[in-house]
Amino acid sequence: MYQEFLNLEEVEELARRSGLAKQTIDYYAGAAETKFSARENLAVFQRIKLLPRLLRNVSTVDTSTRLFGMDLAFPVIVAPMAMQGMAHVGREVAAAHAAANAGIPYVSGDRTWPCTTIHALARVEFSIC
Repeated sequence: MYQEFLNLEEVEELARRSGLAKQTIDYYAGAAETKFSARENLAVFQRIKLLPRLLRNVSTVDTSTRLFGMDLAFPVIVAPMAMQGMAHVGREVAAAHAAANAGIPYVSGDRTWPCTTIHALARVEFSIC
């Protein structure tokens, strides 16, 4: 199920309506118990001001970049996340495939409580393990 969202509050609302178990939603919303990092990240992002440019020719926009010797379609990398199997049956492999399909690297870490072996992730083209 694909849905667009504009902010974290909309993502959290979608999660609440998704049918996930309450303890799963609580785990993800818990943001490592104290929510310190979540609060700090939100504070930083709230200070960023975007200036929309209206009536610009966007027919040839190129979002690609090069990072660590890799060509990226978009300047985003999927960071390590713990316990993805709680949210999706495809676990880390599904996330790595989705990232690969978008031309975005997927980073997996051994300290993020993966639900998938590193060997399964290594078979996904364009993932970073």
